[in-house]
Amino acid sequence: MPTDEAVRRFASDLYFEPGSRFDYILENWILVFAIIEAVTGLPYLEATRRLTLAPLGLHSTGADASIAQGARTVPSYRSISPVERRAYQRQPFLVAAGGFFSDPHDLLLAAHRVYDGGFLSAASRNELLTVIMAADDYALGGRVKKLRLGGEDRTVAWETGNTAGYRSVVAHRLDTRQTVIILNNSSMSQRVLDDFAKAIFARL
Repeated sequence: MPTDEAVRRFASDLYFEPGSRFDYILENWILVFAIIEAVTGLPYLEATRRLTLAPLGLHSTGADASIAQGARTVPSYRSISPVERRAYQRQPFLVAAGGFFSDPHDLLLAAHRVYDGGFLSAASRNELLTVIMAADDYALGGRVKKLRLGGEDRTVAWETGNTAGYRSVVAHRLDTRQTVIILNNSSMSQRVLDDFAKAIFARL
């Protein structure tokens, strides 16, 4: 489906007035997809490669169909007892919403280069880390959490992923630059993965 048709069909009606409240819905990512294509004049995947993946040096990250078909990934599961696999089905116009695959090396590299400097200006980094929805810890670039570690509050950039049975956490302490990465393919709940990451930070 062409991008403009996807916007008309799924993302053209307002649920509420912009700025009046917050909701996380997949239709927002169709708009992100369309805006990036309109501003850059490039297909979304090419724009993403040029603007982020290549400059960051993320060579094992992408949305290539061969990756989605399992050539470079483990399968995902709906349950492990009994064993039941999940299919990965993602429309191209939804690739901005959980349509990329990566590995721990690339995720670690991205965390350091984005949060520790070198990729963003200081002003852009500050904007990325400014919480705008305190109830959900949401900032412009994901979540930013305060964790009680060693008797003090520490700031942690907190990214999660959830699609088709795959789950992930990329959590990066801004003071020590330590990163915890957890990848799961068994539909484990995001809360459990978050608790794992917090427990690891507490013991570092």
